[in-house]
Amino acid sequence: MNAKNRRTKSGFGQAVIESLEEFLGAAERGEPITARRVKLDLEPKSYSVSDVKRLRAKLGVSQAIFARLMAVSVKTIQSWESGASAPTPMACRLLDEISYDPRNWLRRQWSRSAHRRPATIRG
Repeated sequence: MNAKNRRTKSGFGQAVIESLEEFLGAAERGEPITARRVKLDLEPKSYSVSDVKRLRAKLGVSQAIFARLMAVSVKTIQSWESGASAPTPMACRLLDEISYDPRNWLRRQWSRSAHRRPATIRG
């Protein structure tokens, strides 16, 4: 890379840094930040019978415990795992969150639960 290219890239990099510093300053001052166009792919993944079973197995919990963690009935979990019905988009969004890091998600749930009065599991 010749000296001219280095200067150009360095100038570009410096411009990016200055722009980010300006952005952070505005954010710290509480100025409104507006995005002109944002493209987000927020569609939750679809979960098949085997996906639901596999995720529950990764958590190492029974259907009854999984139902409590998902805030649904045991019959709902049984229905998902038998293929009688599929998780709703909202449930799929939660399953996505659990799938991202199952052990850590479960650890957070146990931690939250430890600060509450114990609940009785009904199945």
